[in-house]
Amino acid sequence: PDDSGGDLELSLKTRTNKMLAVLYKIEDEVSSVIQGDKLRSTFFSKNIKQGKRRLIERANIDYSAHQINYLQQNIGKSQKPNQIQLPIESQIIYDPLSIFYAIRLMKFKVGESSESIDVFDRGKLYALSFKAVESSTIHSKTFGDRKVFQVEPAAGFEGVLISSGKMTLWVDQETGIALRIKVEIPVGWAVAELTNSNHPNLESTQYRSRRSK
Repeated sequence: PDDSGGDLELSLKTRTNKMLAVLYKIEDEVSSVIQGDKLRSTFFSKNIKQGKRRLIERANIDYSAHQINYLQQNIGKSQKPNQIQLPIESQIIYDPLSIFYAIRLMKFKVGESSESIDVFDRGKLYALSFKAVESSTIHSKTFGDRKVFQVEPAAGFEGVLISSGKMTLWVDQETGIALRIKVEIPVGWAVAELTNSNHPNLESTQYRSRRSK
Protein backbone atom coordinates (compact mmCIF):
# COMPACT_ATOMS: atom_id res chain seq x y z
CA PRO A 1 0.00 0.00 0.00
CA ASP A 2 1.01 3.61 -0.36
CA ASP A 3 1.87 5.92 2.54
CA SER A 4 -1.71 7.17 2.73
CA GLY A 5 -2.94 3.75 3.82
CA GLY A 6 -5.73 3.94 1.26
CA ASP A 7 -7.65 0.97 -0.05
CA LEU A 8 -6.10 -1.27 -2.69
CA GLU A 9 -8.23 -2.55 -5.54
CA LEU A 10 -7.15 -5.82 -7.17
CA SER A 11 -8.65 -7.23 -10.35
CA LEU A 12 -8.14 -10.31 -12.45
CA LYS A 13 -9.54 -11.19 -15.86
CA THR A 14 -9.10 -14.66 -17.32
CA ARG A 15 -9.77 -15.42 -20.98
CA THR A 16 -9.09 -18.48 -23.10
CA ASN A 17 -7.55 -17.86 -26.50
CA LYS A 18 -9.49 -18.62 -29.67
CA MET A 19 -8.09 -22.13 -30.00
CA LEU A 20 -8.91 -23.22 -26.45
CA ALA A 21 -12.26 -21.43 -26.51
CA VAL A 22 -13.46 -23.96 -29.07
CA LEU A 23 -13.04 -26.68 -26.44
CA TYR A 24 -13.90 -24.76 -23.28
CA LYS A 25 -14.50 -21.01 -23.17
CA ILE A 26 -13.53 -19.12 -20.03
CA GLU A 27 -14.36 -15.47 -19.31
CA ASP A 28 -13.85 -14.85 -15.60
CA GLU A 29 -13.66 -11.51 -13.80
CA VAL A 30 -12.64 -11.25 -10.17
CA SER A 31 -12.04 -8.21 -7.98
CA SER A 32 -11.02 -7.57 -4.41
CA VAL A 33 -10.63 -4.57 -2.11
CA ILE A 34 -7.92 -4.55 0.57
CA GLN A 35 -8.02 -2.07 3.44
CA GLY A 36 -4.57 -0.50 3.16
CA ASP A 37 -3.91 0.39 6.79
CA LYS A 38 -5.02 -3.04 8.07
CA LEU A 39 -3.91 -5.21 5.14
CA ARG A 40 -7.17 -7.17 5.12
CA SER A 41 -9.91 -7.87 2.60
CA THR A 42 -13.19 -5.94 2.83
CA PHE A 43 -14.94 -6.86 -0.43
CA PHE A 44 -14.77 -9.64 -2.99
CA SER A 45 -16.59 -10.07 -6.30
CA LYS A 46 -16.54 -12.95 -8.76
CA ASN A 47 -18.23 -13.25 -12.17
CA ILE A 48 -17.63 -16.70 -13.63
CA LYS A 49 -18.27 -17.79 -17.22
CA GLN A 50 -16.85 -21.25 -17.84
CA GLY A 51 -18.42 -23.27 -20.64
CA LYS A 52 -22.16 -23.18 -19.93
CA ARG A 53 -21.63 -22.29 -16.29
CA ARG A 54 -22.59 -18.79 -15.12
CA LEU A 55 -21.98 -17.78 -11.52
CA ILE A 56 -21.78 -14.58 -9.50
CA GLU A 57 -20.47 -14.16 -5.96
CA ARG A 58 -20.29 -11.15 -3.67
CA ALA A 59 -18.82 -10.96 -0.19
CA ASN A 60 -18.75 -7.94 2.12
CA ILE A 61 -16.56 -8.44 5.20
CA ASP A 62 -17.90 -6.24 8.00
CA TYR A 63 -15.35 -6.34 10.80
CA SER A 64 -17.22 -3.92 13.05
CA ALA A 65 -20.34 -6.15 12.89
CA HIS A 66 -18.22 -9.32 13.10
CA GLN A 67 -19.87 -10.91 10.09
CA ILE A 68 -19.53 -11.61 6.36
CA ASN A 69 -22.50 -10.90 4.11
CA TYR A 70 -22.32 -13.34 1.22
CA LEU A 71 -24.33 -13.83 -1.98
CA GLN A 72 -23.95 -16.61 -4.54
CA GLN A 73 -26.19 -17.16 -7.57
CA ASN A 74 -26.09 -19.52 -10.53
CA ILE A 75 -27.34 -17.51 -13.51
CA GLY A 76 -29.90 -19.24 -15.71
CA LYS A 77 -31.02 -21.71 -13.06
CA SER A 78 -34.34 -21.57 -11.24
CA GLN A 79 -32.84 -21.93 -7.76
CA LYS A 80 -32.90 -18.95 -5.43
CA PRO A 81 -29.70 -17.03 -4.65
CA ASN A 82 -27.71 -18.38 -1.72
CA GLN A 83 -27.43 -15.62 0.89
CA ILE A 84 -25.76 -16.07 4.24
CA GLN A 85 -24.43 -14.02 7.12
CA LEU A 86 -21.39 -15.73 8.58
CA PRO A 87 -20.23 -14.70 12.08
CA ILE A 88 -16.48 -14.07 12.33
CA GLU A 89 -13.98 -13.55 15.12
CA SER A 90 -10.85 -12.89 13.10
CA GLN A 91 -10.03 -9.27 12.33
CA ILE A 92 -7.79 -10.12 9.38
CA ILE A 93 -9.41 -12.15 6.57
CA TYR A 94 -8.42 -12.57 2.96
CA ASP A 95 -10.34 -13.67 -0.12
CA PRO A 96 -9.13 -15.94 -2.98
CA LEU A 97 -7.63 -13.02 -4.89
CA SER A 98 -6.06 -11.03 -2.06
CA ILE A 99 -4.12 -14.11 -0.87
CA PHE A 100 -1.64 -13.30 -3.65
CA TYR A 101 -0.96 -10.02 -1.87
CA ALA A 102 -0.83 -11.75 1.52
CA ILE A 103 1.91 -14.05 0.22
CA ARG A 104 4.19 -11.01 -0.06
CA LEU A 105 4.06 -10.69 3.73
CA MET A 106 5.02 -14.31 4.41
CA LYS A 107 8.48 -15.53 5.38
CA PHE A 108 9.44 -18.79 3.69
CA LYS A 109 11.96 -21.50 4.52
CA VAL A 110 12.38 -24.58 2.36
CA GLY A 111 10.52 -27.56 3.81
CA GLU A 112 8.45 -25.45 6.19
CA SER A 113 4.91 -24.09 6.01
CA SER A 114 4.02 -20.46 6.56
CA GLU A 115 1.74 -19.26 9.30
CA SER A 116 -1.86 -19.86 8.29
CA ILE A 117 -4.15 -17.04 7.18
CA ASP A 118 -7.95 -16.92 7.28
CA VAL A 119 -9.46 -17.02 3.80
CA PHE A 120 -13.15 -16.69 2.94
CA ASP A 121 -14.41 -18.41 -0.21
CA ARG A 122 -17.70 -19.89 -1.38
CA GLY A 123 -19.47 -19.28 1.90
CA LYS A 124 -16.82 -20.82 4.14
CA LEU A 125 -13.82 -19.69 6.15
CA TYR A 126 -10.57 -21.63 5.71
CA ALA A 127 -7.20 -21.65 7.46
CA LEU A 128 -4.71 -21.67 4.59
CA SER A 129 -0.93 -21.93 4.68
CA PHE A 130 1.76 -22.30 2.03
CA LYS A 131 4.83 -24.50 1.96
CA ALA A 132 8.14 -23.69 0.29
CA VAL A 133 9.15 -26.94 -1.38
CA GLU A 134 12.28 -25.69 -3.15
CA SER A 135 14.66 -22.77 -3.55
CA SER A 136 15.99 -22.16 -7.05
CA THR A 137 16.81 -19.60 -9.72
CA ILE A 138 14.48 -19.05 -12.66
CA HIS A 139 14.90 -16.94 -15.75
CA SER A 140 12.25 -14.35 -16.54
CA LYS A 141 12.12 -12.66 -19.93
CA THR A 142 11.23 -9.42 -18.15
CA PHE A 143 13.32 -9.54 -14.97
CA GLY A 144 16.22 -11.83 -15.87
CA ASP A 145 17.55 -14.41 -13.41
CA ARG A 146 15.84 -14.26 -10.01
CA LYS A 147 16.14 -16.38 -6.88
CA VAL A 148 12.73 -17.78 -5.96
CA PHE A 149 10.91 -20.07 -3.57
CA GLN A 150 8.70 -22.68 -5.21
CA VAL A 151 5.56 -22.49 -3.09
CA GLU A 152 2.44 -24.65 -2.90
CA PRO A 153 -0.71 -24.57 -0.75
CA ALA A 154 -0.12 -26.74 2.30
CA ALA A 155 -3.75 -27.96 2.26
CA GLY A 156 -6.50 -28.41 -0.30
CA PHE A 157 -8.41 -25.23 -1.07
CA GLU A 158 -10.65 -24.23 -3.95
CA GLY A 159 -10.43 -20.58 -4.80
CA VAL A 160 -10.24 -18.17 -7.70
CA LEU A 161 -7.25 -19.93 -9.24
CA ILE A 162 -6.78 -22.98 -7.04
CA SER A 163 -8.41 -26.29 -7.85
CA SER A 164 -8.12 -28.83 -5.03
CA GLY A 165 -4.82 -27.26 -3.97
CA LYS A 166 -3.17 -27.90 -7.37
CA MET A 167 -1.25 -24.68 -7.74
CA THR A 168 2.44 -23.74 -7.72
CA LEU A 169 3.92 -20.27 -7.31
CA TRP A 170 7.48 -19.09 -7.90
CA VAL A 171 7.91 -16.30 -5.34
CA ASP A 172 10.77 -13.82 -5.67
CA GLN A 173 12.95 -14.14 -2.57
CA GLU A 174 13.82 -10.44 -2.43
CA THR A 175 10.40 -8.86 -2.93
CA GLY A 176 7.93 -11.63 -2.09
CA ILE A 177 6.18 -11.10 -5.43
CA ALA A 178 4.97 -14.12 -7.39
CA LEU A 179 6.83 -14.10 -10.71
CA ARG A 180 5.17 -17.23 -12.10
CA ILE A 181 1.98 -19.12 -11.26
CA LYS A 182 0.97 -22.53 -12.56
CA VAL A 183 -2.61 -23.68 -11.97
CA GLU A 184 -4.81 -26.52 -13.08
CA ILE A 185 -7.80 -25.57 -15.22
CA PRO A 186 -10.62 -27.74 -16.65
CA VAL A 187 -8.70 -28.34 -19.90
CA GLY A 188 -5.19 -28.82 -18.47
CA TRP A 189 -2.68 -26.42 -16.96
CA ALA A 190 -2.23 -22.66 -17.28
CA VAL A 191 0.96 -20.72 -16.58
CA ALA A 192 1.00 -16.97 -15.89
CA GLU A 193 4.16 -14.87 -15.68
CA LEU A 194 4.60 -11.37 -14.33
CA THR A 195 5.49 -8.94 -17.14
CA ASN A 196 5.53 -5.59 -15.33
CA SER A 197 6.42 -4.25 -11.89
CA ASN A 198 6.75 -0.86 -10.19
CA HIS A 199 8.66 -2.33 -7.23
CA PRO A 200 12.08 -0.62 -6.90
CA ASN A 201 13.78 -3.97 -6.30
CA LEU A 202 12.10 -5.71 -9.22
CA GLU A 203 13.01 -3.79 -12.34
CA SER A 204 12.88 -5.11 -15.87
CA THR A 205 16.21 -5.97 -17.48
CA GLN A 206 15.42 -3.47 -20.24
CA TYR A 207 14.92 -0.66 -17.72
CA ARG A 208 18.11 -1.56 -15.84
CA SER A 209 20.02 -1.53 -19.14
CA ARG A 210 18.74 1.96 -20.08
CA ARG A 211 19.47 3.30 -16.61
CA SER A 212 23.07 2.03 -16.62
CA LYS A 213 23.89 3.89 -19.84
